[in-house]
Amino acid sequence: CVCVCVCVCVCVRVCVCVCGSLKPESTEGRSEMEEEVIPVEIFDPRGLELLSARTSLKAKVVAQGLWFSEGPVYYPDGDSWFFSDVPGSKLYQWSEKDGLNIVREDSNNENGNYWDVVGKKILACEHRSRALVHLHPETMEREVLVDGFNGKKLSSPNDVVVDSKGIIYFTDPDYGCNAMQGHGNPREQEYCAVYRLDRATGELTQVVTDLLRPNGICFSPDEATAYVVDSGSINVSGAFLPQGHTNCVFAYDVEDGRIFTNKRHFICSRSGIPDGVRSDCKGNIFVTSHQGVDIYNSKGESLAGLQVGRVVGNCAFGGKDMKSLLVCSSDRVLLITDFVQGTP
Repeated sequence: CVCVCVCVCVCVRVCVCVCGSLKPESTEGRSEMEEEVIPVEIFDPRGLELLSARTSLKAKVVAQGLWFSEGPVYYPDGDSWFFSDVPGSKLYQWSEKDGLNIVREDSNNENGNYWDVVGKKILACEHRSRALVHLHPETMEREVLVDGFNGKKLSSPNDVVVDSKGIIYFTDPDYGCNAMQGHGNPREQEYCAVYRLDRATGELTQVVTDLLRPNGICFSPDEATAYVVDSGSINVSGAFLPQGHTNCVFAYDVEDGRIFTNKRHFICSRSGIPDGVRSDCKGNIFVTSHQGVDIYNSKGESLAGLQVGRVVGNCAFGGKDMKSLLVCSSDRVLLITDFVQGTP
């Protein structure tokens, strides 16, 4: 029996046992607060400096037994974290005080999440409903913000970010068109696009239409640059496409807070298909992929890699000092504290 990792949506990679079940024995997360050591591979002396000369990091296992974890986000008012199990269709909340709890028993195959400081709610990307929604962090009251464009349904919102002006940007690849990850219906939009939602006017526009499957998204600390992952090497059924399809992160200049221009190649993942992307306060870029979390500077030079040993769907900075990193690593979720200071 050979276990391989199949990226059913790269945003939702599932460990599939070739001669067994698609699901692990349990798809309900549990917290046992184990601790594990994550080796760090250093590629540049600046990486060693960034990580305070550490070549390994301690991490708490805050959840395990998930199907595939995604969408980590820190909730500052509650000093807690939320994260999704996309194929398991659940949303979890974890804190030091209260431990692990399921807060949405059926999350519509929720994927990416982001704390909206303007709305004081969670922005959530739902595959099955094909919608970007607001969730109240205490009651889970749900409000649909957008589920279509130009009279056609979105494909399956994947990841989301908000700029300092409150403008919402989200990616919409078609991975949720796979029934195991979402609604199982054909794609209606011509493009797998990156969208811009102006909540003041309600205007929804496409700012990127030239990527195969846009996935993770983040801004540089000054918001002058947007980084978008294209995980197009994995198609909607989870199959790897022939060489020539992208597995890269692209950078764009952000003009007037409205337009993405000057598209350029930033990096191609050195360890499989990239997925999530985050920035620290110094502008270093953290990219999740098949082996862990890779760290690059703003020029795309490789600094270091966290060798998690599993496919990592996403990561997010948080904690009261923003020096913690929550890593969604396939069937487990890891918390690294006393880390690099990041941005939301």
